[in-house]
Amino acid sequence: MIRKPDQTADAGGTNVGRDNSGTIIHGLSPEQAEIMWQNREAALRGDLERAHGAENALSQAQRALAQAELDAVTAKLADFEAAYVELQKVVADLRQQAGNASSDELQAANDALSGGDIEMARAIYRGIVDRAEM
Repeated sequence: MIRKPDQTADAGGTNVGRDNSGTIIHGLSPEQAEIMWQNREAALRGDLERAHGAENALSQAQRALAQAELDAVTAKLADFEAAYVELQKVVADLRQQAGNASSDELQAANDALSGGDIEMARAIYRGIVDRAEM
């Protein structure tokens, strides 16, 4: 979601985008980031618990990926200050490259950041930078 420039991060989540006036990037407050990661952790735990009883619900590889993501989210919550600094760096990096990004890339970055997936947002950023350097 792209917000108007006069909106603040306290009004919602993380947004990376552009409008006619230029680049718009809003970050998450520390409280919003913590809640986001707590919600993701709870969702992943629920998915894994449901998958444990239903072998066909998720393949072994999918369960391993979900467990790895859960471990990453749990680590972020365990060292929240460092994870929050990392999140802000990714948002700042995206801010610098937003002018080189497509609307789809900006939406994907929004979705990744809103879901707490810093690694995906960083991968999108690297793709933007790589293409801009060509």
